[in-house]
Amino acid sequence: MRMLILALPLLLSGCWTPAAPNTVMVMGDSIAVSFSSVFASVLMARDKAPLVLNNSLAGMVAGADGANVYWAGRIAEARKHVNNLDTLVVSLGANDVSRLTRHEISTVLAPALNDIMYASIGLKVYWVVHADGKLRNLDEFRRVLYQAATYYSHVTVLDLPTGVLGADDIHLTQAGVTLTTEMLLTEMGY
Repeated sequence: MRMLILALPLLLSGCWTPAAPNTVMVMGDSIAVSFSSVFASVLMARDKAPLVLNNSLAGMVAGADGANVYWAGRIAEARKHVNNLDTLVVSLGANDVSRLTRHEISTVLAPALNDIMYASIGLKVYWVVHADGKLRNLDEFRRVLYQAATYYSHVTVLDLPTGVLGADDIHLTQAGVTLTTEMLLTEMGY
C-alpha cells in the first residue's frame, strides 16, 4: 500500500512511468502452458520486468493444416499491437512428433517451422524442445528443428533438461517447470 501511495504521485507528475522496457511472448502447446505461468511470475518479479504475453494453447500442433499460418499470424498480430515485442519463447512440436511420420515431419512440419521462424525475424526466439523421452520420431523432429534454426540466427533452440518429464514422458514435472524457467531466464540474461 505504501508503495502505491509513493508511486501514484510520481506517476501523476510524469516523473515515473510503469512502462515495460520490452515484451516477451510465450506461445506453444501444453508444454508451454505448463511453464508459462511460473516463467511469467518469476520474470515479472525482476527489476525492469518485461510485459509477458501468453499465447499457449494445450494440444495445438505446429504441423496441422493451417497451423503455420495461425502461429505466424499470432506473431504478426502481436507485433502490430505491442510496440516493444522483442522476445518470443516457443514450445511446439511435441504433439506433432507422435502423430506424423518421419517423412511428414520433413515435408509438412519443416515448412511450418520455417514460416514461424521467418515471421519472427527481428525478435529473439528461444525454442524449447524435448531432449529425451519416448516420443515417436523425436530424433527426426529435433533434426528438422535444428536444421531450420541454422538459417535463422535469431533462433536459439534450448533442450529441456534431461529427467524433467513426468510419467507420460511428454509433460514437465514441477521440477521440470522450475528448471525450464531457470534455463530460459539464464539464456535470456535475466
